[in-house]
Amino acid sequence: MRDEISTPKSRFFLAQTLVSRAGGITLRGLMERIGISRATAMRYLQQLPAAGTPIRTHRPNGGPLIYSVAATLRNATIPMTELEMVGITVARELGSYLRGTPMAQGLEQVFEKVEAALKRKDLGAHLRRKIFDVNEGAMIFRPRDRENLSAFVDALLRGHQVRVCHERVGGGRTPFLVDPYSLLLHRKGPYLMGKSHHPPHKGAVRRFAFDGIRSLTWEKGKAFRYPASYSPARELRGAFGIVRGSPTLIRIRFDASVERSVKRRRWHRSQKIGKVEGGGFDFEMRCAPSFEVKTWVLSWGSMATVLEPASLRNEVLAELDAARARYMR
Repeated sequence: MRDEISTPKSRFFLAQTLVSRAGGITLRGLMERIGISRATAMRYLQQLPAAGTPIRTHRPNGGPLIYSVAATLRNATIPMTELEMVGITVARELGSYLRGTPMAQGLEQVFEKVEAALKRKDLGAHLRRKIFDVNEGAMIFRPRDRENLSAFVDALLRGHQVRVCHERVGGGRTPFLVDPYSLLLHRKGPYLMGKSHHPPHKGAVRRFAFDGIRSLTWEKGKAFRYPASYSPARELRGAFGIVRGSPTLIRIRFDASVERSVKRRRWHRSQKIGKVEGGGFDFEMRCAPSFEVKTWVLSWGSMATVLEPASLRNEVLAELDAARARYMR
């Protein structure tokens, strides 16, 4: 919990939620759930009445003091089905790789509020263990990444520009303005997509990985007109992932042993799969033959052979030759 609740404001809101839930909470419980000191917990309890949450205290059976809100003043309970509870739990787990970022923080707070207001408390029991996402290869967020993401989300929601320094633009020494259009989530890493005002980019819509952003500043008050015709799906049309290019017919022959593994996923919206004589099957799609496609083909090892285009086939062959040379040293 402590990793997600990263700002004083969010910690205060969580304290408000915990005190408002049925049964209330002890001072020690408040400290442990939010990860705050005794002094901070006491300050929150003193500030809650002014924020519209009147606190009452009672000591059941001589035990620790309980801080709570009268049932008549408590938020209404939420009638939630098992399927709905599973749905928001899956969303939280899928976003768990964003731990420490404002997105994960917001999702965690929503879950806390829902959990606190549930009519059936048993629905929320042990959900972190019952539904679990294996975050293989997730991005490791550094302090600067969290700060950049927080500033970006503020600007994105308000339609303001951001000033960016990216390591692949001028060696990270040239700040430039961007109109933020979308937060892309790709392979468990966030990307900024928007109109770049860096002169060499000529106003094109570009994508920037957050792990390459050295600094990002919210340009407060510098609003831009969000284009009515913009669509992230349209911008990424022709890409296998997020790398754009001219769509090309790509044909790959797979060994029959991986048929189930290939067929059970939608790798690209244009994919087609057909049997071939003698065993195996052909996989076709029309997209840019980018390095993303090349690394995907290589991940299948000897079970995949590029038939076309020749340029992609030659690139894969060169990678395999280089890998073999390394192993033979």
